[in-house]
Amino acid sequence: MVAPKFPFCVLGLVLVPIYVKLKTKKTSLRAKLARVDWIGSIFFTAGMTSFLVGISWAGIQYEWKSAQVIAPMTVGVSGVVATIVWEAYYAKEPILRPSLFYSTSAIFTYACALFQGLIVCHPRAPCSNEPKLTSTISSSAFCITFLSTSPPSTSSRLPKLGWTSSQ
Repeated sequence: MVAPKFPFCVLGLVLVPIYVKLKTKKTSLRAKLARVDWIGSIFFTAGMTSFLVGISWAGIQYEWKSAQVIAPMTVGVSGVVATIVWEAYYAKEPILRPSLFYSTSAIFTYACALFQGLIVCHPRAPCSNEPKLTSTISSSAFCITFLSTSPPSTSSRLPKLGWTSSQ
């Protein structure tokens, strides 16, 4: 069975090289590799891998409150925190620019996408055998992610912009 996402992946694979034209400086491979934030990449990769190992072991191989689950998840969260500190204060060219997190709506969107992925996409989710419930949770997560792009700080300015019928 072909996954429903497959046609969209193929479409992106074909259209992105055709329409996305990035202009980059012509530099050597050595110069490009020197610009990579290797320490931040290692912190992020190790932290997320450790966290995801803990998540995948939880409830299947070990109990949620066992040391085999808590330890990798704690190490993983610590790795992500180390990544954030490194990227914010020490990296010359960070892989995760701090400006990505200046907008409240962007932070809400990232958080909702994270929780939607943890709830809906986990193959051993308690509702994975219930198609209606999975569909409902997926739709709810999509709506939460969509609505998170307009937090209260933004919606309080709507009357000033003339987007409501109350004017």
